[in-house]
Amino acid sequence: MLPIRTTRLCLRDFVISDFDAVHAYASDADVTRFMFYGPRTEDETRHYLDRVIAAQTVTPRTLWELAMVRESDDRLIGACDLTFDRGGEADLIPLTYSKRQACAARQRSSGTCSRKAGGGRRISTLSRCAVTAEQSARDPI
Repeated sequence: MLPIRTTRLCLRDFVISDFDAVHAYASDADVTRFMFYGPRTEDETRHYLDRVIAAQTVTPRTLWELAMVRESDDRLIGACDLTFDRGGEADLIPLTYSKRQACAARQRSSGTCSRKAGGGRRISTLSRCAVTAEQSARDPI
């Protein structure tokens, strides 16, 4: 199932070697000002990365925190998260990257969406991106 590729993006699991790229955007106050966390310290970034990598091996997997990599230069530019409240929900819908999330990522703000899945269960998605508005206008993701 992973990686998921589009013409411009690749969504894949994080790896430990992503630390520098993740910390570059997660520690930037300008990038994180619209996110649910403020700038992260190196220890906070390490904890985050350890947590999402550990979640990759949990069965059933309920946290899909994926690295957003720009295909043109193989640069990690942000994260995309699909979280399921209960096990088994991942079987209900395919993992997708919506236009709404892409727009939010381009604006360096979090794009959140919550909707009902089968049986009244709620799923939430979140995307974050370190691309500035100026970069996006010049070089869309």
